[in-house]
Amino acid sequence: MIRSLLSFLKNTLPPGNPPRTILSGLYRGLRMRIDLHSASLIWLGLYEKETHQALRSLIHGCRSFIDLGAGHGELVCYLLRYQPGAPVIAVEPDPTALGYLMGAVRLNHTDIPGTLSVLSFYCGTGGPKPNKSLSDIARDLPPSTRPTLVKIDVDGPEADILAESSAWIEINRPRFFIETHSPDAESRIIELLTSFRYEVTIIHPAWWRRFLPEYRPITHNRWLCARPLSE
Repeated sequence: MIRSLLSFLKNTLPPGNPPRTILSGLYRGLRMRIDLHSASLIWLGLYEKETHQALRSLIHGCRSFIDLGAGHGELVCYLLRYQPGAPVIAVEPDPTALGYLMGAVRLNHTDIPGTLSVLSFYCGTGGPKPNKSLSDIARDLPPSTRPTLVKIDVDGPEADILAESSAWIEINRPRFFIETHSPDAESRIIELLTSFRYEVTIIHPAWWRRFLPEYRPITHNRWLCARPLSE
């Protein structure tokens, strides 16, 4: 039934990506430029729906946020709306995605909030340049903004980002939400976080994705939620 609805929308609605209001899920009520021919799941609130409950739980109680690989900015816009006053650092190296991100912020806010910092470079000093480490990105966050939630979706070097900022992690004890793209990378991330004394939970794609897939280019796609054991 859902596939039939999506096919109907794709066949009857005009192409293009005008501003639309997300109908359900974590990002319900946010305005985004959405092309229903390619991103109808975002509009319906079904994109990465498996993660919504876990994200709400991780966000609760945090006083600052770092989004590494912020993409089109849906999480950034959510945080700015529902966590007013909390610093949000969005890192996105791709110019096209960055344009969508800033457009989304403007759709949802009359003025760009002063709590938002947008950085256009890569995270992880072993990758493409220009780049910075996670600890450098978080350097100006004061202790009063702890705990920090760090979301990482960078298509590969997640474990390297954690490893090179281990000292900052040990001191600040942030929470993590990490998207993984291969079994080997996922295993290394879990091993690192466990060594940092974190409890790690794996979120699997929902069973109903076989009927309503997200058509990802990478076959392995899961998410990790991590909290310090001291919480």
